[in-house]
Amino acid sequence: MKRILMLLCAVNIFLMTTLSFAADNKVVVIPLNSSSKISLGNWNIVSVNSLGAVTRESTYETTQITSGACGYIARTAGFGESDGYLVAPIQLPDKATITSFSGLMCDNSDSTSISMQLFRSDGETLAIVGTQSLVSSTNAYKRIDNIINVPVVDNSNYSYWVYMSISGSDRFNAYPISAHVTVE
Repeated sequence: MKRILMLLCAVNIFLMTTLSFAADNKVVVIPLNSSSKISLGNWNIVSVNSLGAVTRESTYETTQITSGACGYIARTAGFGESDGYLVAPIQLPDKATITSFSGLMCDNSDSTSISMQLFRSDGETLAIVGTQSLVSSTNAYKRIDNIINVPVVDNSNYSYWVYMSISGSDRFNAYPISAHVTVE
């Protein structure tokens, strides 16, 4: 049964994409919908999860949250520190225009706040979202920033990163979950 399912998945992937070979014999996947000016295919949201992030400071402890206050599986960092940072690279399509940056975060703590920043490798902050430490809820918060400082993606000169900041000490009740960049 497992082999049949894997075969069906492989056939589905083959049917959903058109394969082409580049000059160096590497397979290039060309999206079916390549009518947009930057060939985004059928998607316009790029996401990263805190589970795939690493700590900004190598001395900070990181922990996976499996049954946190909001019910999401996530990662947190910086136990015993006043601030903890998780960093995740995000691959955005070259020449795309960023229209919004959003973050999903759990903040069920009156003493800890969460923020997420979209950074470019030259140190430019493109967007920031976050919670306040005086607010707490067992529901996840989604914060959106539609004001993007430098909206056009330039992969030939820069790489892009999401910084997830945890300020305070209650890491099991306040933690980042995921970040999303909407492009066109």
